[in-house]
Amino acid sequence: MAEGPDATSLLRGGVILLAGRHGGALALTGAIVLLDRIVPRGEYDAFVWAYTAQLLVSSILNFGLERLTAKRVGTNQDLAEVPAMLGGRLLTLPLVVLAIAGLLAFVDVQLSLIAMAMTVLWTASVQVQGVLFAALRALGQPAKEARRSLSMR
Repeated sequence: MAEGPDATSLLRGGVILLAGRHGGALALTGAIVLLDRIVPRGEYDAFVWAYTAQLLVSSILNFGLERLTAKRVGTNQDLAEVPAMLGGRLLTLPLVVLAIAGLLAFVDVQLSLIAMAMTVLWTASVQVQGVLFAALRALGQPAKEARRSLSMR
């Protein structure tokens, strides 16, 4: 049976992952506060609704692909099934478009075509990132995920 990572490397990876996720969240929070002061109210509102849609749709339309990726990669300790998981994720993109459009229609928010396209792209990138990061975690490399989150090598 293969030996897992020692406690020190697990703790270091966890701290780096925590820093990556919370660093990104703090940067986004700062951007939201800054945007409120420098862009017109209508554009700011569109951004907030787009962000809300991205969070909600990404959560609802996850379909367990991140967990499945982590389970399969962790069991086999290789990335052979990741392309299939990404393919499955890409098949959900039409649902992403419909879900975002439905959510925004439900709350009676109109986004420009460009803002809608950017919201869909943003949501899709978050979902693809989730599958890729799940593979890194399953390989026992959470520090790599964190560094990617922080745009570090």
